[in-house]
Amino acid sequence: GSDFDTVLALYTGSTLNSLSTVDCNDDTFSSLRSRIQFQAAAGVVYRVQAGGLNATGGTLVVNLAQAPPPPVNDNFSDAITVGALPFSDVRLNSAATGEKGELKTTCSDVERTVWYIFTPPATAAYQIDTVDSDFDTVVTVYTGASLDTLVQVACNDDMTGGVTQSLIQTTLNAGTAYRIQVGGFSAFRGGAGADYGRIVFKVKNLAASDNDSDGDGCSDAQERGVDPNFGGDRDPLNRWDFYDVDGSRTINLADVLDILGYF
Repeated sequence: GSDFDTVLALYTGSTLNSLSTVDCNDDTFSSLRSRIQFQAAAGVVYRVQAGGLNATGGTLVVNLAQAPPPPVNDNFSDAITVGALPFSDVRLNSAATGEKGELKTTCSDVERTVWYIFTPPATAAYQIDTVDSDFDTVVTVYTGASLDTLVQVACNDDMTGGVTQSLIQTTLNAGTAYRIQVGGFSAFRGGAGADYGRIVFKVKNLAASDNDSDGDGCSDAQERGVDPNFGGDRDPLNRWDFYDVDGSRTINLADVLDILGYF
């Protein structure tokens, strides 16, 4: 629609000096156009402000349509159970909401959240990620049976190297119910500007994945690769991942013989 860099803001209030911000957006993904999705309350009058960033102008097109319903795991009590591993689930969080009492993580502001519950079958190192999602995500792992008893275990906003999707690698205990919150990074506290889109949520047991002897997320075959250092494809999150094929976290004779055996 619009042919310039727009900004949208949504308010409640009957006069300029009584306006209260509901949400706002500058750019949507890689587009300079703006989009807001929100949960409207019946009978409430909303004011929409539309304009150009830094006084830019052009043809302004404003569209209004009913958004899709919230995802099935929008609320904490409706968390999707993580089943057989490796596990993968795809959801749109564009209509997701935050709940009263929902915690803010220590690693970033997050809004438009969905929930999962994972009870590990064995104590092991697991990877939880949103690597294939199409927006800036935040993932947090908690223990606790209700919103007011949650204790944060781990959280991640961005992976290394400027990747804005999230990845957690941590040891989880067998039989413990872990609640996993996934949402969009919010540049403004309170939800204005929260990212949303297609969440691709994955969980896997690192030690059981792809003949991964050292459980670092990089397969044995990759670690026996033929780069100039004989190190193979590296896992940037693991500083030990060089020649340590057997997972001892030291470079020993077994590692050297394993790599030489590849040739």
